[in-house]
Amino acid sequence: MQAALPAPVKIDAFAYCPHHPDGIVERYALLCECRKPAPGMLERLIADHHIDRSASFLVGDRASDLEAAERAGIRAFLFGGGDLDRFVADILEAL
Repeated sequence: MQAALPAPVKIDAFAYCPHHPDGIVERYALLCECRKPAPGMLERLIADHHIDRSASFLVGDRASDLEAAERAGIRAFLFGGGDLDRFVADILEAL
């Protein structure tokens, strides 16, 4: 993902949840606070990077993304596909 972005753009962190309650790898087969729609992963990123919730938003492609953002206290927008750059530009213009 980082390699696909233009040179001045840098993603500060990548995060994922390896857990799934129905997983086949025993140590990861659990329900945790980092698996969306729980807000744990977002909460950790917010704390680690000193993110201002009121000045932030999340773009997600699933209802669970939006619910996690809401539970973490940040705005969220559902991306249905198409031109992501235009989608984000429209959000920024509206804010």
